[in-house]
Amino acid sequence: MPALGNLWLITSPAETESRIGKCSTYRNPGGNIMAERYQNYIDGAWVDSASSKFTTSNNPADHSDVIGEFQASEPIDADSAISAACNVKENWRQTSSLARGGYLLKAATYLEANLEEYAQAIT
Repeated sequence: MPALGNLWLITSPAETESRIGKCSTYRNPGGNIMAERYQNYIDGAWVDSASSKFTTSNNPADHSDVIGEFQASEPIDADSAISAACNVKENWRQTSSLARGGYLLKAATYLEANLEEYAQAIT
């Protein structure tokens, strides 16, 4: 399940519900919230990119409004995600269509329950 500005690779459908929307909030020395910092989700874990660097995303209508900090991923990060997807492919293929439908319904229910938040995030 892709997310804006972040690579999410769900390695098992059960992880989807518990991991959607997880991020860290970083504060400056004065205690003010600076930005949400997002990680890549690869092979069942939230991880920093190989570079451990971040890129800042700003609101295009107000460049002083920081949306968040996202991983500055490199080819090695993409290779890790692709490798994890290949490793889980057979398990997912053996999952019944009924179970797959259940996972999709859970994801749709989550998205519908958080529709306003997603609408604001993409506008």
